[in-house]
Amino acid sequence: MFLIYLKLFNPTAFKKVKFAIDIDKNKQNKLLQIVNIKIISPKTLLKVIKPGDTIIVANSNYFNEIKKYVKSYKLKKINYRFLD
Repeated sequence: MFLIYLKLFNPTAFKKVKFAIDIDKNKQNKLLQIVNIKIISPKTLLKVIKPGDTIIVANSNYFNEIKKYVKSYKLKKINYRFLD
C-alpha cells in the first residue's frame, strides 16, 4: 500500500524506489502488482546496494535484524527510514 500511495502522491520519490526485499522465496523475482516493483532476496540486495542508498523498513520491529544483516557484509553509509 505504501508504494501505491507514494506512486500517486509523490511520483518523484517513487521513481527512486528500485526494489522491494522479501525473505519469502515464493515472492522473490516477482512484481508487486499495480506498482510493478520487482521483489528481490536479501542476498540480491547485497549485490546492488551502494553507499548512500536508503532502505525503507516497513515494520521497525525488524530494524535491528536488517541492520545487523547489512552490517555483517560491511556495507557502510546505508540510510534507514521507517513506515511505522
